[in-house]
Amino acid sequence: MLLQKIQLKGFLSHYGQKKDTEIVPVEIDFRKSSLWLIYGPNGAGKSAIFDAITFALFKEHRGGKTNFERLINDKAEKAEINLEIELDGKQYLIQRTVSRQARTKVWGMVRSWDGQEWKAEPETTNAIEDWVAKKLRMSYQTFVSAVVLRQGESDAFLKSKPTERKDCLIELLDLEFYRRLGEAANTQKNIWSKNQDNHQKALDKSPEVTEVEIQTQNELILQLENKVFQAREALDEKRFALSESKRVADLIIQISEKKSQQQADNEILLEADKIQNQVKHYHELKIFLLQLENLWHIRQRLASEQTDLLSIQTELETNQNNLAIIIEKLNKTTSLVANIQIELTQIEIELNNTILHEQALLNKLKNLAQITNLEKLITIEQEKLIPYQQILGCNNEITKNFQLYNQLIRLAPIVEQIRQVELVISNSKKVVEKAETEVLKLQHKKIILDHDCGMLKKQCDQRNQEINIQEGLLEDYKVKIKIINSKIIDESM
Repeated sequence: MLLQKIQLKGFLSHYGQKKDTEIVPVEIDFRKSSLWLIYGPNGAGKSAIFDAITFALFKEHRGGKTNFERLINDKAEKAEINLEIELDGKQYLIQRTVSRQARTKVWGMVRSWDGQEWKAEPETTNAIEDWVAKKLRMSYQTFVSAVVLRQGESDAFLKSKPTERKDCLIELLDLEFYRRLGEAANTQKNIWSKNQDNHQKALDKSPEVTEVEIQTQNELILQLENKVFQAREALDEKRFALSESKRVADLIIQISEKKSQQQADNEILLEADKIQNQVKHYHELKIFLLQLENLWHIRQRLASEQTDLLSIQTELETNQNNLAIIIEKLNKTTSLVANIQIELTQIEIELNNTILHEQALLNKLKNLAQITNLEKLITIEQEKLIPYQQILGCNNEITKNFQLYNQLIRLAPIVEQIRQVELVISNSKKVVEKAETEVLKLQHKKIILDHDCGMLKKQCDQRNQEINIQEGLLEDYKVKIKIINSKIIDESM
């Protein structure tokens, strides 16, 4: 047995741990380490852990088998113990509850782990001690003497009486079976010795047997053996006769069955032509039904394919109409684009002319600047009039630039129209591409339908070949039946 985990709530000094608004049990998980040290001041609850283990297993504690209310903490109404152990490779949960006011002061149950949940062990409710005695094969005294050494009782085993030490060692070494075996052997030995004495007494009381009586008894035995041998021979003869009679009866039954079977066969042979006609008619009907079913399926398929073709044709017509409309729009847009391009070329020519004119004016301005630098003797009034003269000289150029600006403003909506036309052209191209893909899909569907029609024709040809083969086999069967009929007629003759 290996301790796995223990949970205590309201047991002696282990009242529990406060979590939020409720009290949860104190838990020790022994699986986290292979070695544990429990330490603390007096009254912390060190010995209470061992009391909880012994109480959960044997319903006993340091105070004995009574006064279980003393195990309940002063603040609690009941004490709860959940002890998990591993025994023979299985996980078990032993639960004990001690109540102050309940009718059943002590309640207990054993549960086993099935891989998903704890399931109650049968016949363990308030009967844990029987389950522990059966599984552990150890009493409370042996457990506290050898397994759990309580405080101040480490030498309890040495101070105990010889009989108690003997019982403890028998339980620890699992010698109880051999002790019970020895007791059973002794009882059986006593019974056999008693029977032997009784038989000896009966033998002593019986009279002595003479040689004459022994000889007469031997002669009687020989006579009886001869009679038994004769009886066995007679019995073997009777058994052989019985088996022969059974075999004859079985043969008679078989002959009657053969006769009835022959009569039934004759009746069937008399109706052979009728049966052959019916079989032929049945096969013809079956073949006809299969052909009808195939034709019906083919017709349904052709009807669905025709509807699909009609829908495809309508889609093609609509796509062709849309394509024609798009082509018309494309032609209009191309003509519009050509006109716009002509206007744009004219505007570019005018812009080039203006640029050349501006360059000429700039050259003139450079010449004027050189002249002004050379004329140092011109008066201040003439120098003040020079900017106004330059402005008057650039008046024509400014008017031309303003006219060009107005022309560009007028051409701005045309440029926007060109952009819209380009968008329409790109969208129409996408529509045309979609229509082309749809046409390709429809052509692919048409190819698949043509292939399916060819496959159906091949299947029809195969069916016709199978029908011809079946008809040939039927003819062969007819010939064989005629040969059999002729043989039967010859045998009956």
